[in-house]
Amino acid sequence: MKPSQFLNLYVLHDSFVEDIKYLINEDKLELVIELCNWKQKFYTDTEPEMAKYKLVFKGVSKFEAIPNTLVDYDDILEVELLSSEMNNETVKFVLKGEEDVKILTVQAAEVDFIKLD
Repeated sequence: MKPSQFLNLYVLHDSFVEDIKYLINEDKLELVIELCNWKQKFYTDTEPEMAKYKLVFKGVSKFEAIPNTLVDYDDILEVELLSSEMNNETVKFVLKGEEDVKILTVQAAEVDFIKLD
C-alpha cells in the first residue's frame, strides 16, 4: 500500500521503534515496531495491548536520519506525510530516545506492515 494509506489506517504515536535497517542495495527500509495495538481502530480487548510488527518501505529513493545514531526502543512522537507524488511519498518520523530526538525522513513507493508476534 502507499505510505499515506498506511498512515490513515494505523496510529503510531507512543509506539516504539526497536530497530532500523536501511538496505540501500534493495531500495528498502525496515523498522521493527512495538505497536500500541490498543490505539488502533480495529482493536478488541481480547487482543494484546502491544504487538510487534515490521514496517517495510519499498522503492526507497531517499532516507535520512538526523542525528545519524542508533535507535534503541525509541518512542514515536509524531509521524507526518510530507509530500505525495505519483510514485513516491515522503514520511517524517520524530523519535525520542533516552537522551536525544531523532528525525527520520523516508521517500518510498509503498509500504508493507508485517506482524511478527
